Formats: sequence, structure tokens, C-alpha cells
Amino acid sequence: MSAKIVSALKIKDTPQLDRPADFDIVIAGAGISGLYSAWRMARDWAQSRLLASWAAERPGRRLRIALIEWSDRIGGRIDSRIIAGMDHVPAELGGMRFTESHELLSLVVKHLRLSTECFPMSTNRRYFLRGSSFDEEAIKAGVAKVPYSLMASERKKTPDQLTNVAIKRICNYADGWSDANWQWIKQHFSYSDESDRVYCGVPL
Repeated sequence: MSAKIVSALKIKDTPQLDRPADFDIVIAGAGISGLYSAWRMARDWAQSRLLASWAAERPGRRLRIALIEWSDRIGGRIDSRIIAGMDHVPAELGGMRFTESHELLSLVVKHLRLSTECFPMSTNRRYFLRGSSFDEEAIKAGVAKVPYSLMASERKKTPDQLTNVAIKRICNYADGWSDANWQWIKQHFSYSDESDRVYCGVPL
């Protein structure tokens, strides 16, 4: 199936600055993080002593913010596409949903008065593994022959469950790890095999 970008997300022109511009802040990337950061600073810069001091040096006493994007669209991982033959159902390739646990996002949605719609999730998800489709219940029941060579303890587990098995086995994971624990693991942990050779010298 082919897909095309929803036209509303396309950048319709390519503005160029006539001369070098002077900005207080330049944000690289018009994904959701970049867009949110630019919006918050454009709206609330006066609440920051540092940003307010920069703005005070401007003739118009306003902060100058630039948001730059390399691609021809904005939104980053929020990527809506129309699949051929399914014009009535936009497909979300990135952030397709959010829950009430996303507190900051929920506050922004309410502040901007955006409409939301409940989206029930199936309890029997489908996985596409090496070109073949499998449903979750068949994998857990051992009926589906997944295209991987698995140990007995790894069989009847979904790809999500297998990922957790690998994390627990490699990182010596303990329940109740904090965000700080995970951050340390991501920055410092390297996987070594039985010969104590670090895998490509790259932290996990």
C-alpha cells in the first residue's frame, strides 16, 4: 500500500531570510518538542529572568525566537498519512494516542480547547513479524509459529514481552526502578558477552 502526507501538515512555502537575522533563541526541529518549546517561550518568556533580560535589550522589548525545520513538514513523530484506498481513515505513524497519564499533554489540549475522541484499543493486538501477520492470542497460546528461534522459556510470549525478558536478563532489572535508574542504565550500561567484550563499545 502507498501513503501520502496529509496536506495540512506540509510546509507550503520555503521562506528565506533576505539577510542574516539576529535571534535570541534558535530551536532546531519543528517536531512536537520544538513546537511546544517555541510556543511556551513566545507566550511566557517574561516569566524567565534570563529571557526577559534578553528581550529588554531589543528595540521592541520582545524576545526573538526562530524555529527551523530541515524537512518539508512539521510535527516530527506526529505524522498523519492517507493510505491508498482508505481516504476516510488518516493513519498516524507516530503519536497515535495519548492517555490521562500524559498530564502535560492533557493540560495543553485543554488549554488550546482541542477536541478529543475516545479510541478503544483491542485486547487482541496484531503483530507483523518478518512479513507475516500474527494475533496476540495465537502467540500466547502457542498456536502461531513465530519466525524466530526461541528457547522454551521464551515461547508463547509476544514481541513486547520478549523485549521485557531481554531487559530483565541483561540489566538485572528489579521492580520499582526510578527514572534515574533507567537514565543511568541508558548512559552507562554496556552489554558484554561471556568473553567480556563490550558490544561495539556503545552504551545500551
